[in-house]
Amino acid sequence: MTLTAVWLLRWALHRKPWPLTPFNGALLLFALMVPAALQVSVVPEFTIPKTCGLILGLATFRIVSWLAREHRGLQWALIFLWGLGVGILLIGGIAARWNAKVDFLAPYISLIPQTLIQLPELAADAVHPNQIAGVLTIYFPLALSLVFGWPYGKPFLRQIPALLLILALLIVMGGALLLTQSRSGWMGGVIGIVAVLALWGGVLSRSLRKWTVWGVLGVLVVISSVWMIRIGPEGFARFWEDPAEATVVGSLNTLVFRQEVWYWALYAIQDFPFTGCGLGAFRQVARILYPLDPLKVSPGYDIAHAHNIFLQTALDLGIPGLIAYLALLMVAGAVCWRVAQRGDPLTRPLAIGLAAGLLALHTYGM
Repeated sequence: MTLTAVWLLRWALHRKPWPLTPFNGALLLFALMVPAALQVSVVPEFTIPKTCGLILGLATFRIVSWLAREHRGLQWALIFLWGLGVGILLIGGIAARWNAKVDFLAPYISLIPQTLIQLPELAADAVHPNQIAGVLTIYFPLALSLVFGWPYGKPFLRQIPALLLILALLIVMGGALLLTQSRSGWMGGVIGIVAVLALWGGVLSRSLRKWTVWGVLGVLVVISSVWMIRIGPEGFARFWEDPAEATVVGSLNTLVFRQEVWYWALYAIQDFPFTGCGLGAFRQVARILYPLDPLKVSPGYDIAHAHNIFLQTALDLGIPGLIAYLALLMVAGAVCWRVAQRGDPLTRPLAIGLAAGLLALHTYGM
């Protein structure tokens, strides 16, 4: 109610209800689906907090849209963005349960304090490291792009403190992502690195930096191609149908759980195509309506989400909500690319880092 009052007051005083941005059409469709998802939900105790989160997200978007119109405002928005990321990492880290899943990381995981605080309103008894990994997939490519695109010119000496700070954030974010032992987070991180290199390679003029980027990308492509050829289609089919219990990156048996959840999530989308089953309601709807295999999904396990960001969006807001979400992503990608092509020393690294972060996040989210 307070936010609504502030928005209406600004509308009355400045005649501007909402900042003009390329996202407004998709945002409108997205916002229109929220009341429908709220109405159909059978578990308001889960739906109302999710709805409040979306409203706060819209408020944040609105504030940043006003701030980022000026160079100084953009700097403040960046400070807020990095402060938020560091805060999530610190608070999430001391509220998480750090279990060793990968053998070579076990000695380091044992040094991390276990669940020092309990966060209010948390459905589980601790934060899962995978959740922290999801946040880090956004920040790690952003830090990498800022370091790569740093203006190493004549005023470089005056910029050393800021560069050292970004380097420290890059190391901390990358190290924390490794320690989460989230295999999907690692995949997102790798895609983030590739995306940063590819996008920089696409906007740089002919220079040593450009040829370095394409050289590193070429090596990565060769390594990936050799690895995929060695595994072959049969190997990928065996991995999908019967994932190995133990590998060099730990057990992969959770893939069986995900396949079961994905299967019934698709059924739920077919059953509730226009409104979804309600924001955050799939965790209960799945148990009530669908016969989940207890050997694959433990009867006591809380299915907080569908383990796929696109399926979860359709479950929360229906297919129209998913269309709006995809439109937001496409607009974000187009805006980032347009800004990156302009060549501004501040906004180009930021645009490339944010675009790569979105790719990394949605790789993790699938």
